Amino acid sequence: MASLAFDTHKFVTRLTGAGMSAEQAAVLAETYAALITDRLATRDDVAALREDMDREFAAVRGEIAALREEMSREFAARQAESQKDRAVLRSEIYARIAYGNLATVITLSAVMGVLLQLLG
Repeated sequence: MASLAFDTHKFVTRLTGAGMSAEQAAVLAETYAALITDRLATRDDVAALREDMDREFAAVRGEIAALREEMSREFAARQAESQKDRAVLRSEIYARIAYGNLATVITLSAVMGVLLQLLG
């Protein structure tokens, strides 16, 4: 991590010039220097963080794209399966209708046969 420039001597000189004791000014200068060094991010720190974030975001975008493709394939497979199921159901319905029509024709034929015998 690059450090920020902080002139502790100049800081102490200004504080003592304003009436603070040299010991207090030295402690305050050390504290500020530590805060600046440890807590504040430099431009290099921000640039490195940005690069890390860009890499992470690119990885997440790649994962999202892969999930999208997987979901599209899964959706297409389920849609095809659903179409097959509908076709089977349609065939079964048509077969039952045809069977019902055949049963009706047979029943009507039997009724007509009975009527013809009665009338005949």
